[in-house]
Amino acid sequence: MLNKTQLEAAMRSPLFRGMKRTEIERFLEELRIYPMAASEGTTLIEQGERRSSLHIVLSGAAVGESLGAEGRRVLINEFAPGDLFGDMLSGSEEKSPVAVRMTADGEVLRIPFSALLMRSESCAQTQERVLRNLFGEISSKYFTLMARMELLLCPTLRGKIAKYLLTQSSGERSFRCPHSRERQAEMLGCDRSALSRELSRMRAQGLISFSGAHFELLDLDGLKALF
Repeated sequence: MLNKTQLEAAMRSPLFRGMKRTEIERFLEELRIYPMAASEGTTLIEQGERRSSLHIVLSGAAVGESLGAEGRRVLINEFAPGDLFGDMLSGSEEKSPVAVRMTADGEVLRIPFSALLMRSESCAQTQERVLRNLFGEISSKYFTLMARMELLLCPTLRGKIAKYLLTQSSGERSFRCPHSRERQAEMLGCDRSALSRELSRMRAQGLISFSGAHFELLDLDGLKALF
């Protein structure tokens, strides 16, 4: 059984969108799915591993990252309580292009894809809803990943920074970035020092202004012209 906090996190997951608390509890109990403790640094999915399970973060935090040929880690995604990962590979035999590891002590639910396909008379309607939610989430993530790929495929670091800042701004000229400089560098696939130098150059040229995590976009047209 899940405790109150764990259940609230599960209810925020797109896998259980629109479902009642009792329905989720009954479904997980029927499938014998229980919380699994995972400490900081634990690798939940290895890069290159074949894994046909879905995961829901119940507490703590995790990141999905790709290790490049030069050993540099590129941040692909971040996962907080309620977030779902492993879904896009769950029904295939493909190797995972990313590794997922915990960045804070927590707990996760690991749901084998095969369990979602097992016929259950008592949870048949719930299974159908879960599968519909799963397919909807995979479709949504496809477009999110396409946007992420567009960012990483920008030919210049300046172009990557411009696209990243415009995305994080959500249409506002002044905003607070949720990521540290180190995390920003991981997301952009560059060294932190290179990122800091380029940000300073962009500030000197009047494209942006920043202080710590607070950014102001001064020249929107100029930023858009960079990618």
